[in-house]
Order: sequence, then C-alpha cells, then structure tokens
Amino acid sequence: MKTYRDRHPDEKIFERIPVRADIHSYRRKYAKERYRELTGREYEKIF
Repeated sequence: MKTYRDRHPDEKIFERIPVRADIHSYRRKYAKERYRELTGREYEKIF
C-alpha cells in the first residue's frame, strides 16, 4: 500500500466510498476531536 507521500497529487486516495457510509457523522466526529485537540475543551452545542 502506498503512503500519502508516494502518491501523485491528483491520484484518488480511495477508489470508492460505500454509498451507505455515514459521511456526515464521520465529519462531525473528526471536527469535534479536532476542536478538542486545538482548544483543550469540549465542543458546546449551541442549538
């Protein structure tokens, strides 16, 4: 398997993404973890 550095910039990382994959939940989880990493505190839901 190639690493990210071994790939051409225009080459896709994933050939296919499953249609049933819950992309929005993955993005939400990543954003919450990144926020906690950068600020040192948990994300507070406004609404």
